[in-house]
Amino acid sequence: MRALKKYLSLIVAAGLLLPVQLSAQEGALELIQFLELFGTTASVQSDAAGSFINPALGATMPFLSTQSDFWVFADTRDLSKVNQWGYFYADPMMQFGIYSRPLQDTSTQTDLHFGISGGNRSYAFGLANISLFNEKRSVYDYFNSLQAGILLRPLRETSLGLTYTQQYTSNKWNLLVDGGIRPLGTNLLTLFGAWSASNSFTDPSTQKWLAGISFIPTKGFEVYGKYISSGALTLGMSLRVGGLGFGTSIASENIDFSGPIQAGAGISFATNKEGYAMVVPSAQKTYVELSLWDLSASPDLFKSSSSLLVVLQTIDSAKKDPNVEGLILNTASLSASQSDQWELRKALEEFKTSGKKIIAFVESPNFDVYALATVADRIVMDSQGTISFDGYVAGRGYFKHTLDKLGIGFRELRYFTYKSAAESYSRDSLSPADREQYEAYLDSTFRTVKDAILMGRKLSEDQFTQLLEENFLLSPREAQKAALVDYLGREDAIRSAIKDLSGKELAVLTYGNADLSLFQKSSNPFMTLASYRTPTDQQDVWSEPPHLAIVYANGSTSLEGGMNARSLSKIIENLGNDPGVKGIVLRVDSPGGDAIAADYVAEAVKKAKNQKPVYVSMGSVAGSGGYWVSMYGSEIYATPYTITGSIGVIASWFYDAGLNNKLGLSIDLIKRGSHADLNAGILLPYRDLSPQEVEEYHQWILELYDDFVSRVAAGRSMPKERVQELAQGRIYAGEDAAKNGLIDGIQGLAGTLSALKKSLNIPEDAELIIDEYPYPNPFEAFLASLNQVSMPRSRLALLAAKIARDMKAPQMSPLALSSFTDIMAPRFNNNGKVQAVMSLESLELLYGAEGAPERIF
Repeated sequence: MRALKKYLSLIVAAGLLLPVQLSAQEGALELIQFLELFGTTASVQSDAAGSFINPALGATMPFLSTQSDFWVFADTRDLSKVNQWGYFYADPMMQFGIYSRPLQDTSTQTDLHFGISGGNRSYAFGLANISLFNEKRSVYDYFNSLQAGILLRPLRETSLGLTYTQQYTSNKWNLLVDGGIRPLGTNLLTLFGAWSASNSFTDPSTQKWLAGISFIPTKGFEVYGKYISSGALTLGMSLRVGGLGFGTSIASENIDFSGPIQAGAGISFATNKEGYAMVVPSAQKTYVELSLWDLSASPDLFKSSSSLLVVLQTIDSAKKDPNVEGLILNTASLSASQSDQWELRKALEEFKTSGKKIIAFVESPNFDVYALATVADRIVMDSQGTISFDGYVAGRGYFKHTLDKLGIGFRELRYFTYKSAAESYSRDSLSPADREQYEAYLDSTFRTVKDAILMGRKLSEDQFTQLLEENFLLSPREAQKAALVDYLGREDAIRSAIKDLSGKELAVLTYGNADLSLFQKSSNPFMTLASYRTPTDQQDVWSEPPHLAIVYANGSTSLEGGMNARSLSKIIENLGNDPGVKGIVLRVDSPGGDAIAADYVAEAVKKAKNQKPVYVSMGSVAGSGGYWVSMYGSEIYATPYTITGSIGVIASWFYDAGLNNKLGLSIDLIKRGSHADLNAGILLPYRDLSPQEVEEYHQWILELYDDFVSRVAAGRSMPKERVQELAQGRIYAGEDAAKNGLIDGIQGLAGTLSALKKSLNIPEDAELIIDEYPYPNPFEAFLASLNQVSMPRSRLALLAAKIARDMKAPQMSPLALSSFTDIMAPRFNNNGKVQAVMSLESLELLYGAEGAPERIF
């Protein structure tokens, strides 16, 4: 205990830098005396004052929340004289309290508590140092006592707290045990009690108890009463509206109110605790501008506006917020995949079911961004912008002739009709099979975007076709004339649209990137006062709410790179064994890669599924190894734009076919073993595969393919013969994958979460905690933000064109050669490896260029 005192003294004395003078005093406040004045009891309360009694209480507060309480007390015989007062602060990690009270010798003693806490809403702990000050007695005891508290709320109906206080330099102690029961399972009715003992468990004179009842008829309003073993009675009430709270209490020494009576009044200020307070609709309604930029589905350390999950949650919160009348979708700088834009549109469609309105602002939208904007009731277009009504294109770039000119040989080890990952190096045009699957993908996704535009703007089929075929590039006035937009302009035009929809002018708050906002005028991030903050949904409910985990499997299936399968599989297995996690959503965005890495994750999913449901949400692509990762999911969902399937494996072989000779390089070998020189070479293997080696690859590929098909059949509960019909490396759009049983339906990330909650019998509006994995590395995220480079998604085709132009000259330019090397490096590194992978080049071309293509020099 003395060692702990010494450690705490180094911390506190360094901050206070004041001399310590000790003298006799009455000791720290017995906590039950504090409870006699106001409040219920610590294990039942949810305010900062409760953490003064039990420091563990702070850990049950919402994330990033704070609360400050200030109370004053006076004898009712002279209310003008305040004889006791206290200030209390709490957040989830730290608590501070100061309480001033009179002693029998008319001096005033001040108790100061400084504590820390940890845990969750089911199990929490806390420690606090207690200092005592009495100026009249010259008492400045910075380290009087240590307070330790625990709080147990394993069930929604019960709460139990224990606070032990021990003086550092004597054997004096105090123990407070308190608890509460909510017989209805909610905070409507709470029965509570407390028992306290000081220095002895056998002396009745040192023990006290209290019992009481609390009633909360509506959120934010509480009335309570309690009886103390000394015969005293305390009555009180509290009201919380938004971030402001008020309270009052009357504490009588006698149950018949015949003796002295202490009256108390308090005020509190809270942030991020809206779930505990009464919601009063504001007289001033607002619109919220969604100023979105680089939207992506990935774990986000700071819950920023670039996280798809956070944006979807914000839209849902705005839907429920009585002070929000509508949204402004600012798409001017929006960057997001087609799948993520589809998910965003679904969330906005759900928002409109509340009767609230949406206004979209477009600057120079491409086909997909304009389709997203048509979800709005009104579309405002920048008066200097254009609309690219150009449709979709699919294809790929080819390097066959480039390899020939460089002297690089290539062998495609392909045995399945649609497994075209290596066609970019073996052909110079689409194969019939590749053309067939791309046509099917385009038909499916084009139908989705077409239906969205027709429904959103109420266009006929003929109007749509005419725009697509004859007016692909529209000026603002042409777009307005064609009924594609409603207003021209910027901020003023949006305000006109608000007035037309709402019948009056309304304020605008901004959510997202303030620099891109049309309404935030300050470039200083600390001056963006008119910003929209989503209220917390944590309620006054005991015990930890259900936890759901979202695990992001982004990137190629690689053991150490890409999705980091070795580490990711451990995360999934641990979550499967964690009883606090009720279910898992695996978000997959991967074109595949190493089959071993894919199987690591798939097996982890399979094990976790034996413990709890594991639902899969597919992003832009989850094909080949990406589908392997997904196939054991309890249920699998994708968007209409998801590229999935591609069940198959392939290998390729690059070798020297004259490159070394052009560069003046040569090689001479001796070997032991007929295949020892297979990978020998300076830049590439110096020879092609022999017929025997080709046949061994053939058998290996067929064996791995059969294993892949068998696993899919087991995971999807389908006949193996049916899987073989769907396999052969063929890609599918989400809709077609659902029709063929490769997935269970069309949903985004939010829809998959809802389906998981339904399977767990969790009400849609129930509070839950969503944990995201793997944890992002803040240092790596910072470095990535410094090195972001914007390139069009069709950069491979542009680079190929540049290289082709340079090849007309006797030599390639150094930059063109460097660019080509960047493209080919991953292929060379995986030379000869049998992989469950899709063509990255074709994926990039399927998405199309974002706006005008950048020049490649």
